[in-house]
Order: sequence, then C-alpha cells, then structure tokens
Amino acid sequence: MKERLLEFLAYLKIGQTKFEEKVGLSRGLINNMKGEISLKSLKKITEAYPELNESWLRAGEGDMIKEKNVQKNEVENNQGIVGIQGNGHTINNNPNDISNLIKMVADKDYIIAQLRKKIEDKHDNMVAMLDEKERSCVELLAEKDRFIMEMVRERNDIAKLKLERENENLLRMDEMHKQLFELQNSLISLINKMNK
Repeated sequence: MKERLLEFLAYLKIGQTKFEEKVGLSRGLINNMKGEISLKSLKKITEAYPELNESWLRAGEGDMIKEKNVQKNEVENNQGIVGIQGNGHTINNNPNDISNLIKMVADKDYIIAQLRKKIEDKHDNMVAMLDEKERSCVELLAEKDRFIMEMVRERNDIAKLKLERENENLLRMDEMHKQLFELQNSLISLINKMNK
C-alpha cells in the first residue's frame, strides 16, 4: 500500500509532508508505514481526494483515478458548499482558502487592467504616430506643389523675359532699318544734286 500511496503522491506532484498536512495525517506516517493503514486514515485520504480509487489503494485493483477528467464535485450541507475537489486539489470552505482565492482573483483583475492599459497606451501611441505621419505627408505634398508652381512661374517668367528681349531686339532692328533707309534716301538725294 505504501508504494501505491507514493505513486499517488507522484501523480499529485506533492511531497509526503504536504500531503499528510492536507489530509490531516500525523507527520511521518507514510514514511514509517510498514503494511496497511488504519480505516480512519484511509477515510481521511479518500475524503480529501475523492477521485482516488480506494480499491486500487488497498489492493491494486482497477485504475488509480476513478475518472481521468478533472472533476468538480460540490458537496453541500445545511450551511452551503463545504468544498470543491478536482485533479488532486481541494478548496475547502475555510477562510484561508477563500481569502487566497479572493487575492488570486484580485491579482488577476489587476494584471488584466494593467495589460488593458498597456494595450490602450500602445493604441494611442500608434494613432498619434499615424496622425503625425499623415501630417508630415500632407506638408510634404503641399511643399512639392509649391515647388512645382514656383518652377512653372519661373519658367513662365523666363519665357516672358526672353520674349520681351526678342521684341526689343526686333524693335531696334526696325529702327535701324528705318535709319538706314533714311540714310540711303539722303545719299541718293545728295548724289542726284551733285550730278546736276
């Protein structure tokens, strides 16, 4: 029986001392066990661990665990729920267990709240970054448009200036032609006078 009890402890992944304390057995009982244990001790073990197959523990008959799936067995009496057993763990209706559960739930809620805040902060940061990038893109596009308009304006100004210069040159050439024509007429008149 001692070997089977040690096998059950290995399944639960707890040590002898912890098991003895949890069940309410005297310390060192399992270590000093030579044969069978008392019915009283056996009853304490099966009450603390209802999933344990008593026939297997006493005589090695059947499976160690009655049901392989995790059980939740609520035992009720006149005062309400006495305890919840499952997968080798028992939560009794005692203030320490309840306060531990309350603390665990509070810790879980705190962690969830912290994670939610981190997610919200990251979301806000990403939105701010996207807004900033969008603003930068809009500014760059506006700058590009200004640059293109300036280039077009400059090209137009250069073309206009070039046209004005060409017009001025044409006017000068016309003026020079006129002067040459007048000079030619004057020379012809002078030659005609001299020939008379």
